[in-house]
Amino acid sequence: MMNGKIAMRYAAAAILMICIAAGAYLLGYKTAYDRMERAAASYETETFYATITDISDSSITVQGMEINDINFRGRFTFPI
Repeated sequence: MMNGKIAMRYAAAAILMICIAAGAYLLGYKTAYDRMERAAASYETETFYATITDISDSSITVQGMEINDINFRGRFTFPI
């Protein structure tokens, strides 16, 4: 009879630990997903055609082409 109670305690402890691990995993997954969603919103990208005019150790300078919108026809410098 004593062995049955001990086995039940081990089984209950194992089930509890599995539930805690699953809950921690899901909470961590949700937290990471929310952080990535917020970060993606702050890094919106724009695409335009350009010709590279200068490459240095820490930056690239480009000249936007005439095919672009008026806002992207100028000279831009991007850090590397």
